Amino acid sequence: RTGTQLEPLIYGGGQERGMRSGTENVAFAVGFAKALELAQAGRKAEAHRLEQLRNKLQDELTRAIPEIIVNGDQKHRLPHNLNITVPGLDGESAVLYLDNAGVQASTGSACSIGSDQPSHVLMALGCTPQEANASLRFTLGKDTTEADITEATQIIIKTLRHLT
Repeated sequence: RTGTQLEPLIYGGGQERGMRSGTENVAFAVGFAKALELAQAGRKAEAHRLEQLRNKLQDELTRAIPEIIVNGDQKHRLPHNLNITVPGLDGESAVLYLDNAGVQASTGSACSIGSDQPSHVLMALGCTPQEANASLRFTLGKDTTEADITEATQIIIKTLRHLT
């Protein structure tokens, strides 16, 4: 925030405008560059893998609960993210039930975490406040497996049927 005074963690030679003294961590910089290179090399394959898993989750959920609305553009979207609205659902209750059952979810979008207001992202997509509050976001990652999706799908369906 403007005007906030920061105190240096290490005093000394005055590098980094007096906020961090000492020589640059060259080994860290080289390691970070290599990590970026490796991530970039596998990016397309990983995006495709996550897209397949996300589509499986989406297909199974919408097959089991046809009233589910998938939020966002169906073609131009992130491969690791599924955001759904379940009419009549209390999203916060669903998150608690799912968490207790071992499935991590969030209401709304990542931009609205910690807010008691409906997600401005979902509102911009045309959701009503009620629809935004009845939404769940599932995010997949590099450790997500097909077995995880199968298990999570069963838990999510059971939870949604229980709560709606």
